[in-house]
Amino acid sequence: MYFTNNDKIYKLSGRQYSEVTLAEIIEVNPDSNTTISKYTQDNVSICNLRKCYMDLVNKILNSNFIGRCFSNNIDKNLIFKRDILWMALNSIKYLVEFC
Repeated sequence: MYFTNNDKIYKLSGRQYSEVTLAEIIEVNPDSNTTISKYTQDNVSICNLRKCYMDLVNKILNSNFIGRCFSNNIDKNLIFKRDILWMALNSIKYLVEFC
């Protein structure tokens, strides 16, 4: 069993313990009946996608979209890009949360 005390790492074997290095801990197989477990974390950043999405929303709002929402003059390309980004953002959030 491994444990820490302040900034030092120790290995307990039977009733004796000895100081070990971090390098030794890293080399330990977590399946070898120890108290060591390895943890990894993936980080996903969607900041750029959010900025692109908000830029498209602002372009749509600034193009008098609200006043023309029932006309045929809507910039369908902006709407399509906005919708694709919205789907991408929601898909990424879903995958991060549930997968």
